[in-house]
Amino acid sequence: VSEPPVSNVAAAGRYTLQVGEYSNEGAAKRFVRQLEQKGFPVIVQTLYRGSNNRDPYYKVNVGTFASYNEAADFREGFQEKSGIKDSFVKELK
Repeated sequence: VSEPPVSNVAAAGRYTLQVGEYSNEGAAKRFVRQLEQKGFPVIVQTLYRGSNNRDPYYKVNVGTFASYNEAADFREGFQEKSGIKDSFVKELK
């Protein structure tokens, strides 16, 4: 089984649920695979930091939503189904 790619994905909605952030690509891929196996739509944002702007980190998000309230409602069910309590709604930029 090949691992899902970790890449930037354009999102249709304005809000998403951030469920993780990794500096290690392999760890991000494993987490993405776990979420996808549970049926969650995953979006990974690859960002760069550091003085040379070459150090990637990966923000793992679930779903896209038209409104903050829609994302917040989804968060409740997501936490129950996934067991992941440390998540928050954010605006996609």
